[in-house]
Amino acid sequence: MTVDPSSLSLASWPHVAFIGRSNVGKSSLINLLTTRQTIARTSASPGKTQTLNFYSSGEDFYIVDMPGYGFAKVSRSSREKWRTMTLSYLNQFADRLHLFLLVDGRHPLQPTDEEFWNQVTGVPAAKSVILTKTDASRQSDIAKCKQSVRDWMKDKHVEWPVFQTSSEKGTGRKELITHIITIVQNTRERI
Repeated sequence: MTVDPSSLSLASWPHVAFIGRSNVGKSSLINLLTTRQTIARTSASPGKTQTLNFYSSGEDFYIVDMPGYGFAKVSRSSREKWRTMTLSYLNQFADRLHLFLLVDGRHPLQPTDEEFWNQVTGVPAAKSVILTKTDASRQSDIAKCKQSVRDWMKDKHVEWPVFQTSSEKGTGRKELITHIITIVQNTRERI
């Protein structure tokens, strides 16, 4: 179910947040993980998610569907508003947040990915990377995408777990759920 953040104390539960370029498959991935096709609204048009959408997992943590970045058909002021909202949220809840950075597995990191990743590297929240749409990707494209992620992490001196998923085929779901369960348990022990 969708949760209105103003109606609850967001500080009480761990947060598992998903962000990436517009149309990278954030909402589809959330639907895959929750096995509910309609929890997060999906769209073929980029920019559908325009607010922070909080979903109660039923397991004492929040799933957060964040607006995509890099969508050119919105005003500069809208992009700046989303960026400010995103960074404010990430910094405010960094102690109980795990941020999943989604990348389209068909392509190497794009400049918009690198720009956003540079902004969030300093946020003290834990992070992981998810390659999406791997069912629609050639193995050579996935390898190029993985290499671009590894190169970026090496350059920034960070090491984040990397997962491959396909919302169409369910690939990577089990591994990702296991990772999320561990994250939530570890976060609960800390907060």
